[in-house]
Amino acid sequence: MAVKISAAALVNYGASGSPFGSEVLLNAAVGPTYLSQATVALLSASLGASLPTWWQFVLSGAGATDIQYTPDSGTTWRSLRQGTGTLCYVDTGGSIRILNNFGGTTNIFVVPIKQ
Repeated sequence: MAVKISAAALVNYGASGSPFGSEVLLNAAVGPTYLSQATVALLSASLGASLPTWWQFVLSGAGATDIQYTPDSGTTWRSLRQGTGTLCYVDTGGSIRILNNFGGTTNIFVVPIKQ
């Protein structure tokens, strides 16, 4: 469970004492980007640990970009994003993906949550 930080003790993401790792900018190309240890090494490297872990995603506001999960090994993909961001648990097998139908590369800010 994450440690709560009071407003009087806010620290930068990634700093000692913060329950969050450093914010990472992920450039998602058009089409699906599968999040796993093998496909997005930047995410696990930023945490200093390996997947699986919790991640907070904040999209640039492009309505055509979505965060999705699959309950059946890739046959079906369901949206899990509401608004401009979401929090999800990312495993090592690629069961979470970013689907970018925006027409160009879109920026997504990703923050790991320390456990």
